[in-house]
Amino acid sequence: MTNQVQKVSRAARWTESTWSEITDHVARVFHLSDEQTEALRETKAAQLIAAIPYLAGSTNPQRVAIANMAVYMMSITSTKKAFNATPADDQDIFARLELARYPDGDAKIIERGMALIALNMLADYRRDVILDIANQKHNPIATGAWDYEALERRLIETIEAIPSPDMDDIVTRHQIMNAKWVYGAFPNWF
Repeated sequence: MTNQVQKVSRAARWTESTWSEITDHVARVFHLSDEQTEALRETKAAQLIAAIPYLAGSTNPQRVAIANMAVYMMSITSTKKAFNATPADDQDIFARLELARYPDGDAKIIERGMALIALNMLADYRRDVILDIANQKHNPIATGAWDYEALERRLIETIEAIPSPDMDDIVTRHQIMNAKWVYGAFPNWF
């Protein structure tokens, strides 16, 4: 089987039905209402997190997707303070994302997906600078630990160097930069 055929068959496994099934599992475990579940389904960052193992052709994509979604949900629910940025995370933009595990599959597709997730996080930090300063919440852009433009450029270069039309069908780099990490009015729900 050629790489081209493999990439097509990998991507064919990620469908709206797959996403719906994964969000159904997550909704049951985290006791989400129908409204919360629908809001989750609309969240591009969450969908990307779940889609990466499918797009990369991981051996157990559903298991990996659900495990990473559990970490995502913990990062935005009642345990979110444990996932907040700290000065220890300033050394590498991927430090806070190290809990995301994609154990096998196409390393380049995983790298591209992680760069998109990091770009989403970076844009979120930029949007939240004033709020984070007011709330005394660590923000590496606000503290000057990160150079937004340099990191943005580096992440975009990575994303553009690894084409993935299937990933772009889920979320483009432009969309992810404007997408919120936390979906809807979620913080008010817990």
